[in-house]
Amino acid sequence: MDVRTFLKEHTLIFDGAMGSYLMTKYHRPADGCETTNLEAPEQVKAVHQAYLASGCNAIKTNTFGLPRMAAAGNPLWEALTDEGWRLAA
Repeated sequence: MDVRTFLKEHTLIFDGAMGSYLMTKYHRPADGCETTNLEAPEQVKAVHQAYLASGCNAIKTNTFGLPRMAAAGNPLWEALTDEGWRLAA
């Protein structure tokens, strides 16, 4: 469904803070939650599913810190981005 059509009759409710959720529930390091996309994708999927179960209807990717990684020349940023998109889809 086109998002403009959806918004005519519904409120778009996004998920919450992925990094905070991963740090709290799975004890992921604050500076590396995005690496969970490759290291523990089942944890990322579980967080997405929990947000959907709580009533959100829009999922964001677990890619918040990746621009910083790309700027620093971290070679993993592209793979982490691809996996973040795949998991959110």
